[in-house]
Amino acid sequence: MDPSPKDLPLPLPLSEPALTGLLVLFFILHIVFVNVTVGGGLIALGYQFRALREPAYDQLARSICRIITVTKSLAVVLGVGPLLCINLLYTVPFYSANLLTGAVWILIIPLVTAAFLLLYLHKFSWDRLAQHRGLHITILAAAMAILLFIPLIFLTNINLMLFPEKWRDIHGFFDALMLANVLPRWLHFMLASVSASGLLLAWWTSRPGFSIPGLATTDLRRQGYAIALATSGLQFIAGPLVLMTLPSVGLNLRLHLALILGIVFALPALYWMWREIDAPSALPGPGRRFWWIVASLGLTVLFMATARHLYRDEALALHQARFAIARDAYAERSALARAGGELPPLGPAEPGAVPPISQASSSAGAIAAPTDRGEAVFKLKCRACHVPSKRLVGPPLQEVARIYAGNPEGIAAWVLKPGRKRTEYPPMAPVKLPPDDLKAVAEYVLRVGGSATAAAAPPPVRP
Repeated sequence: MDPSPKDLPLPLPLSEPALTGLLVLFFILHIVFVNVTVGGGLIALGYQFRALREPAYDQLARSICRIITVTKSLAVVLGVGPLLCINLLYTVPFYSANLLTGAVWILIIPLVTAAFLLLYLHKFSWDRLAQHRGLHITILAAAMAILLFIPLIFLTNINLMLFPEKWRDIHGFFDALMLANVLPRWLHFMLASVSASGLLLAWWTSRPGFSIPGLATTDLRRQGYAIALATSGLQFIAGPLVLMTLPSVGLNLRLHLALILGIVFALPALYWMWREIDAPSALPGPGRRFWWIVASLGLTVLFMATARHLYRDEALALHQARFAIARDAYAERSALARAGGELPPLGPAEPGAVPPISQASSSAGAIAAPTDRGEAVFKLKCRACHVPSKRLVGPPLQEVARIYAGNPEGIAAWVLKPGRKRTEYPPMAPVKLPPDDLKAVAEYVLRVGGSATAAAAPPPVRP
C-alpha cells in the first residue's frame, strides 16, 4: 500500500488549532465515562463473586450496575465528538487504518449493541435470577468480556493510524494487534478504568442516605480508595512500558514535558488516597481530600491526553505533509482538467512517490509541505540541528556533503547508527526512518550541501 494516498481538497469547518483543542476536550469527556463503565463493571463483577460468600455485597454490586447502565450511554454519546474531530484532522491515516483492520472494526457496532443488551438483561433480571446467581454472574461476565474487547479494537486502530510506514505489512486486525504498543496501551487503559471507578465507589457509597444492611459505609469508602490507589500505583509500571514500546518517531521534548507534568500532579493524589485509607477524614461524605484528589487526577488526565495528541501530531507530521502534497497536486490537476487544459504526465509510479506541486500547502501539520520527500524529512527531523553553511548542534551540510560526496548510503547508515568521531559535537541520537525516507534525505543533504559549498567558493581570479 502506498503510504501517501491523496486527500480530497475540502476545507475544514474550523481552524486546525480549534479542532485540536476540541479533540482533546471531547476525548477526555468520552474516556472518563468509558473508564467508569468498564471499571465499574469489573468491580461489580468482583462484588458479585464475593456475594456468593457474603450476600450483603450483592446489593452493592446492584447499586454499581445502576450507575454503569447510565454511564455507558453517556460514553457512546460523548464519543461522537472526538470521532468527528479525528476524522477531520487525520482523515487519510484514520480511514486507512479502518480499512486495514477490516471487518473487526465494523464489528464495534454489533458488539456495543450486544453489550448494552446484556447489561440491561443483567440489571432487570436481578430479582428473577436471585436463585440462579451463576447464570446472573455469567450474563455480566459476557457483557464485560465484550466491553474489554471493544477498547482493544479502538486502540489497535488508533495505534495503526500513527505508523503509515507499517501499512504495507498489515493484512488484517490481528497483524495490527501484534504491533508492540497495542497491549501495553490496553493495560494502561484498564488500570485507569478501575482507578476511576474506585474513586466513584468512594464517593457513591458516602452519599447521604446510602446504606446497605451488613456493610459499613466507612469500610466501603476505604475499599474504593484502596482500589483507586492500587491501580494508580500500577500505572507507574504500565506508563513507562507504554512509553518504551512507542516508536521513537513521535517522541519530542513537548511530549516528555506533558508526561512529567502529569506525573507531578498524580503524586499528591496518591498521597491523599493513602491518607484517606490510613486516617480517613471525620467529615461526612467522601472525605475532605476527595475533591483535591479529583482535581489532581483531573490535571493528570489533561496532561496525559495532551501528550497523547502531541505524540500523534509528531508521528504523523511528515505523512500529513505528504498527504497535503498529493492533495494539492490532485487539486491542481483537477482544476486544470475542468479548465480544459492538457494534463502533464504523472511520472513513474514509485511506492510512496509524491508528485511535485507548484505551491506548497501550509496546512499540513507541524511543517509547511515542501516540494520533495527529502526536504520534508529534513525539515521534520534534521533542521533543528543542521543548516547549510554554519554549525548549529551538528555540522553544516557543506561539511556533510564534502565527507560523503557521492555516498548517500553512508549518510543513511550514519543516521540509523551514529557514532562519535569528534568530541566538540554532542552525540547524535539514532533516527529511525523508512528506507525510502533515508535515501531521500541523504540525497537532499548532498544536493543542498553541495550547492552551499559552490555558493561559498570564491570567484575565479582573472589572469
